[in-house]
Amino acid sequence: MDNISAICENEVVNPVVVTEVYVRQDAGWNLLSLPFTRLLGA
Repeated sequence: MDNISAICENEVVNPVVVTEVYVRQDAGWNLLSLPFTRLLGA
């Protein structure tokens, strides 16, 4: 996935991986974390 950001009128594109981590609590699932990791050399 690509993260596209605008910084001072310049567009910056960074390839990232998103990981979803869930924990089971009671009768359902809750999102514990949602880290975005930038890929180097991609």
